[in-house]
Amino acid sequence: ALPSWLSFSGAARSFSGTPAAADAGTLAVRVTASDGKGGSATDDFSLTVSGGTSSGEAYRYNAGGPQETTSRGVFAADAFASGGSKKSPTTDAIAGTGDDAIYRSNRFGTAFSYNIPVKGGEYQVVLHFADLYWTAAGKRVFDVSIEGSKVLSAYDIVAKAGAGKAAAVESFTVNVTDGTLNIAFARLVDNALVSAIEVISN
Repeated sequence: ALPSWLSFSGAARSFSGTPAAADAGTLAVRVTASDGKGGSATDDFSLTVSGGTSSGEAYRYNAGGPQETTSRGVFAADAFASGGSKKSPTTDAIAGTGDDAIYRSNRFGTAFSYNIPVKGGEYQVVLHFADLYWTAAGKRVFDVSIEGSKVLSAYDIVAKAGAGKAAAVESFTVNVTDGTLNIAFARLVDNALVSAIEVISN
């Protein structure tokens, strides 16, 4: 017998249903069709139900830099980037944070992206920024898109943080359905950049 959450429509010749997290696993399913005149056909297949993403599961990356341990957790070394260049870590003091290490390096460029493999679900995406070069607003301006939708338009790190070498943090809620979280950066004035990325499941 089929589990209570799964149903089959003979007219539509399709299965439908919404499993709960506890239903994760692989089901062995056999479908038998009869023509009502003594003829029949049988097909067997496996149906795998993913357990989904646990709430609070996090992916953290130190853009352009090595692995760093912070008050927010461990940030893995830069990964899953396409395009742009890495700025090696400096020894600068960063205002507005106690986690200076993740702001001392970055990935920068005219256009670059991060394409992070994740399970389907809703996530909080936290982007960390610090401008290590410019100290005045208007010198670095760029756009950021997540999953194809623009989330930051004409973003200026110094204007947001109030100074150069100061931390700015932006957070967004997004839904991922295709197994890859896409974050794209595009310059308007000078190069776009990002210092660190957090992806936390809701």
